[in-house]
Amino acid sequence: MTNRFWSTFLIAVYVPGALTDPDIGFGSPEIEGAAIASAWVSFVVNLLFAEWWIHRTPRKRARTPRTR
Repeated sequence: MTNRFWSTFLIAVYVPGALTDPDIGFGSPEIEGAAIASAWVSFVVNLLFAEWWIHRTPRKRARTPRTR
């Protein structure tokens, strides 16, 4: 899901003419470079978000039985 966002964003940033110029198609190296970068960026951003989520949630402490 995030790959769709990142691919659109990276194509708009790195190949701004791709959205308006009909001569730039999906076979061009610029588009392929942005597509490859979007695959990596979406994976890394999701991984960083998961790491942040794991470290931000507090862990429950195990109760130790009281000895009398």
